[in-house]
Amino acid sequence: MICTIFLIRHGKTKGNIEKRYIGSKTNEALCQDGIDEIIKAKDKYNYLSANGRILSGPMERCIGTAKLLFSSEKIEINEGLTEMDFGIFENLNFTELKDSKEYREWVDSNCEGKIPEGEKLSDFIDRSYDAFNIILKTIKDKESVTIVCHGGNIMSIMSKLTKGNYFDYHINPLCGYHIDLLVEEGKVDAISYNRITPWSDT
Repeated sequence: MICTIFLIRHGKTKGNIEKRYIGSKTNEALCQDGIDEIIKAKDKYNYLSANGRILSGPMERCIGTAKLLFSSEKIEINEGLTEMDFGIFENLNFTELKDSKEYREWVDSNCEGKIPEGEKLSDFIDRSYDAFNIILKTIKDKESVTIVCHGGNIMSIMSKLTKGNYFDYHINPLCGYHIDLLVEEGKVDAISYNRITPWSDT
């Protein structure tokens, strides 16, 4: 089976602007700047809603983005696509955490160690990819699916598909990836992929 997946990061929130660790424990809504940017981006993403299904993670910032971008479409919710659990770092930023021993140890581990009361990066990557695999099982041959989720989910899925580095796939709000996949029994291959953004025509 060949299919096309568009992964789109949700719009901007207040926590994004303040560079906070906004994860699965904070169901933060879009901020007004984020809403305004989505409205401006809507025309650039019309082709996505014309081509197939729209899915969203369950958190308000994802659902709100999907509804604003694709207002006339039925949004399917995937409960597995929540952001990483940042544990004791949740809703805090570097300035507030810089003197924390636990935070310094986590950063020194290249952010790969287990966060106290939160997740380990490898576990989060596996969880995100498991949710993605559940979606793949519902896709038909030559179908196109757009998934609105979190930056961490997208980084997880892309690093698993490409066997690349998680941090290489960071994207800004409302940006994402266009992926063409070959899905066979027990095997998923990325035929091609490229970054997409509503902010330019390239």
